Amino acid sequence: MSLVPLQNIQSSGKTLPNPVTFDSSLLRNSALKVSAPGKATLFWIAPTTPGQGAEIKIKELQGCSEKENKAAGTFQNRPIRILIKAYQALFARDLGVARDLAAKVAELEPNLAAPHIIIGLAFNYEGQKEQARVSFNRAAALDPEDAEIGQLVRMTQ
Repeated sequence: MSLVPLQNIQSSGKTLPNPVTFDSSLLRNSALKVSAPGKATLFWIAPTTPGQGAEIKIKELQGCSEKENKAAGTFQNRPIRILIKAYQALFARDLGVARDLAAKVAELEPNLAAPHIIIGLAFNYEGQKEQARVSFNRAAALDPEDAEIGQLVRMTQ
């Protein structure tokens, strides 16, 4: 596990112990990169609320190997790269770009909640509460276990 800057996710970043416990502000402008020899690299990016903590422990990196991904013709990192750019645009308050990029990710990976969260946050920053609530509700339907999405829905009421 390592912490990598969003601007250069291909870098090796700062190595983290396993398990790692940290304040969520550590993820500001960064992503948690999880990799193992022969496995496709995974990234975890989360909206940060300072003061909230997290503990992450990786037991075994699941999923296809990089070779299997290439053989199957799937490029799992493309939606993640676009999602990272959407987060960057959101944090830069380039809200139209953030929404457009997140919509592209939602098209590529229709089962992901994250792009709908980005779209909702962009609408919320613009004061468009109803559109934000619609996006947050879509995210909640895709990831009903994430209680933080419920907090976002309540924020728009």
